[in-house]
Formats: sequence, structure tokens, C-alpha cells
Amino acid sequence: MMRCLGCGEDAIVYAICELQEEYDSRGATIIKKYMEYNRSLRSVNPEVLPNGTKMFKSGNLSKVVQDVMGYYVILEGYFMVKNVRKAIKIDEHVLDSLRTSMVDDVFYVLQSCCRRSISTSNIHSVVPIISNAVSLLGGEFNEALQQKMREPNLGAKLFMGGSALQNSGTEIATA
Repeated sequence: MMRCLGCGEDAIVYAICELQEEYDSRGATIIKKYMEYNRSLRSVNPEVLPNGTKMFKSGNLSKVVQDVMGYYVILEGYFMVKNVRKAIKIDEHVLDSLRTSMVDDVFYVLQSCCRRSISTSNIHSVVPIISNAVSLLGGEFNEALQQKMREPNLGAKLFMGGSALQNSGTEIATA
């Protein structure tokens, strides 16, 4: 979808970084102003408060936040899919371990994306990102693991540090 807009992977990553920097730089200011707003609401007539809250939720700021979160979810989803695919593609054996780099890399990417979405404190961005992560784990990652397990001489590759070639069963047993 993003390819049709003429955006490359670098542009997507750059856009996510820009959004994160913007959030970091303005986040404290926005929270401070929100806290001041909350303090000022305590002095407001309680009958006026529900109408003010309705106006705030249906105002322009709320709409802009929804739009930005929509773009964020699209960019984060794209980032997640591309990096999971890249982790599967560059898979290699981890020395002194019975796993491959794909497992660590995929879970690192998914954990980073989920933590970033949770840091937005917006349920409308957290749910789609976690849903996307679950679907990637159940889909592409699961298929890649199953394919990896079907490889010939997988045990020899894992136990011998990836140095085993296509040997016959007797050669592996005597090694």
C-alpha cells in the first residue's frame, strides 16, 4: 500500500523517527498543559463539565489526534511487517545455542513495536498493533519456523554450530 504512494522503506522509517521525535519534544508540553487544564476544571461549575468534555472530544484536536494515530498505525504496521520479513530472510545460527537469530530478531521487532504503541496511551493504536503482531506470529513467523524445522540435517546444523554439510546419516552419527 505504501509503495503505491512512492514511499521507500527509508522514508517510512524516517517518518516514524520524525513522529517519535515530535512526540518526545512536545509530549511533556502537552501533558503539562493538560494538567493545567484539569486543575482549571475543578473551579468550573459541575453542570458545565459534561458539555465541555463532549465539545473537547468532538473538537478539532480530537480529530487531528485520531488522524495522526491512524497514520501511526499504518506506518508501524508496515515497519513491523517489513522488519519481520527481513529477520526471517537474514536468519542464521546463533553459536552455542539451539535457536536461530530469526527467533530473537522477530521477537525484538514485535516487542519494540508493541511497546511503542503502548507508549501512545491510545487504545485505538494499541489494539491494531498487537493484533498485527499476533497475526505475524501465527502466519509468516510460524511458516518460517515450520520450514526451518523441515530442513535436512537440522539437528546436525544446530548441534555442530552450522558446520555440518549434507552428510549421510552414518557420517553424522559417527561425527
